[in-house]
Amino acid sequence: TALLLNSSLTRLKDCMPMAGNTLDAMSETQKEKLDAFRVRFGDLQDLLGGKVWRSLLAAEQEKADTQLDVLNQAEKRRLISVDRWITLRALRNSFAHDYPEHEIERTDALNQAYARAGELLEALNLTIAYARNKLSVTI
Repeated sequence: TALLLNSSLTRLKDCMPMAGNTLDAMSETQKEKLDAFRVRFGDLQDLLGGKVWRSLLAAEQEKADTQLDVLNQAEKRRLISVDRWITLRALRNSFAHDYPEHEIERTDALNQAYARAGELLEALNLTIAYARNKLSVTI
């Protein structure tokens, strides 16, 4: 997922950041690249928050009943801050749905997500390093 997100970041370099009304004017190829980025951004976020960090906590025999518990434990391990995660999640949610009347807001969210995708990749890299160092996991 991270490799695919990196690929999307590279493929979108020419058209980012976008102006507010750019989405309608994009070619089908550009829209497909943008859609791939959107999906990959969301997938990596879902993977980290929903599976990877929960698995890490389970391996350390930590209990996390809620998503906020998971995020607090990730922050405790310096993998990501809760505030940063919430911001990234809000961005993802704002471009996840295709409402034509909200094109400017969606475009802004996509621009911000593109600019901040490195934060997700950094969280993944920190998680991998943590798993290697603290749990002796080979990845």
